[in-house]
Amino acid sequence: MTNMYKNGVAQTIENLFSRETIIVIDINANIQDVWSLLTNVVKQNIWNSTLIAIEGEMMLGGKLKIRSKLAPNKVFKIKVSCFEPHSKMIWRGSNGNRIFTLKKIEHNWTKVAISEKISGLFYPLYKKHIPDFDDQFNQFASDLKAEAEAQIISD
Repeated sequence: MTNMYKNGVAQTIENLFSRETIIVIDINANIQDVWSLLTNVVKQNIWNSTLIAIEGEMMLGGKLKIRSKLAPNKVFKIKVSCFEPHSKMIWRGSNGNRIFTLKKIEHNWTKVAISEKISGLFYPLYKKHIPDFDDQFNQFASDLKAEAEAQIISD
């Protein structure tokens, strides 16, 4: 995770054969609570306003079905290809990977980085059909931060 990103603001870098969207956000909550929010499918259906629905098993090898507000008529079939508790999770889809990385930065503070890279030889042919992710990443990070920090207040 790097400091070249503005905290809580998504950035997209596009090349001829790829596009990567990245957001880094600092959250005033312990790493275990943030991880729990990210990996609990039932809770994500409540706090994650970018979703219509998510179902499946959030574990190594788990399969997820996600309906996003960005593409409401499409069901994204995702496989959890990496699951390192309190540290890293990778969702592998048909067009790319979404990587979640968590790092404890201070007592009760967690840095979360989320990136999604879509790439391939045929990317230039289908890129016009892929919507911009910046607003969705900004909203997701904001929702995660608000939910995690609200839990501290209610504890």
